Amino acid sequence: AVVSQTPNIKNIQGRIADSLDLRFEKETEEGRAAQIWHRLQEKKKIFIILDDVWKELDLAAIGIPFGADHKGCKVLLTTRLQHVCTRMRSQTKIQLDVLSNDEAWTLFKHNAGLDDAPCHSELIDVAQKVAGECK
Repeated sequence: AVVSQTPNIKNIQGRIADSLDLRFEKETEEGRAAQIWHRLQEKKKIFIILDDVWKELDLAAIGIPFGADHKGCKVLLTTRLQHVCTRMRSQTKIQLDVLSNDEAWTLFKHNAGLDDAPCHSELIDVAQKVAGECK
C-alpha cells in the first residue's frame, strides 16, 4: 500500500483489505482496523509493504499486527527519511540506492522468505513486478 506524505488510513486499509479479499462490515477506521487485524491473525505468514512512508505511522490504527502480536507478520517500510524507521522502531534498516532488476529480485525473495518456498507462478510474477517497481 502506498502511504505518501498525507496518509489516508481508510485508503491504506482498503488496499490491504483488497489484497486479503476482505469486505468491511464496519465503517469506522477503528472497526476496519479490527477486521484487518483479525484477518491477518488468521494467516500463518504475511508480508506487508508500506511504500513511500514520510512520517511515523501507527500500524495498530491500520490494523497491522506487529512484534509479539504476530511473529509471522513481516512489514517492509520504504522511506527516504531514516528518522521514520527510527521512530517506528524498525528492527532492521537497510539503506539502498536504486538496484538493478536482478539485485531487487534477490533482495525481495530473501526478505519475503521466498528463497526456498515452493510458490505459484502467479505469486512469483506479482512479486517480480513489485521488486522491479521498487528497485
